[in-house]
Amino acid sequence: MAAKGPLPRPRRRLNPELRQAAQIAMRERRPSGPVISQRAGFSHQTKFSALLHAPVVPDTPLIRSRFERVAEIIGFHGDVFLPETADVPEAAAR
Repeated sequence: MAAKGPLPRPRRRLNPELRQAAQIAMRERRPSGPVISQRAGFSHQTKFSALLHAPVVPDTPLIRSRFERVAEIIGFHGDVFLPETADVPEAAAR
């Protein structure tokens, strides 16, 4: 019998350099966390912070575009996600 419900979304690790750059920008208030999350299209800063600190995040076009906007806002020049060959722990992928 086939399982019911949505298929699991592909998940990827954020680039740790992007994560660190975003944390530094928020800590130094250039711009602040709420401003970054609003400009990037997140509904609330807590959603942005939860994804920023998660071990892996859903790799959807919407999430990707939002983190690309975060990178643009804070002046980060690099890939948003680690290469797909990076190991994703089984427990984190669920």
